Amino acid sequence: MMEGFTSTPRYLLMHNRSPIGPKVVERAGVEVTAIYAFSDKTKYDAFLHQSSMVPTPYPLVKGFLQTQLDGDAARLHLMVIDAASPTQADLEAATYQAIIESIDLKTTSVQVSYHLTLDEPSGLYHVHALAGLLSPGASE
Repeated sequence: MMEGFTSTPRYLLMHNRSPIGPKVVERAGVEVTAIYAFSDKTKYDAFLHQSSMVPTPYPLVKGFLQTQLDGDAARLHLMVIDAASPTQADLEAATYQAIIESIDLKTTSVQVSYHLTLDEPSGLYHVHALAGLLSPGASE
């Protein structure tokens, strides 16, 4: 995989019909939503093995992402791709918009634009834009 890119996700995790993901801290006054997504079943199985949750993988469809963006444009929407566990210290994330573009172009990779780091005492993740990509607090 090229630096700054990861595999395009094909599945997202849901529990009781709601997407699940890590809990994140607001970024420069902007609310952030992050959900877990996986590029293949092997990565999902590894995550599930490290988790006490019992989520269900659902096929990732462009319409779901677009609906989320249209419904709350002021929020920063991220997908955490191929997390190894729900308590992984560092996570890679792409914006919903980047994933939509990857689906439209039928590419196998998507640009990673955010890095999430776990604050162990609080259990919350801090969101950091990768250098040169986006200004603080920018939303897609």
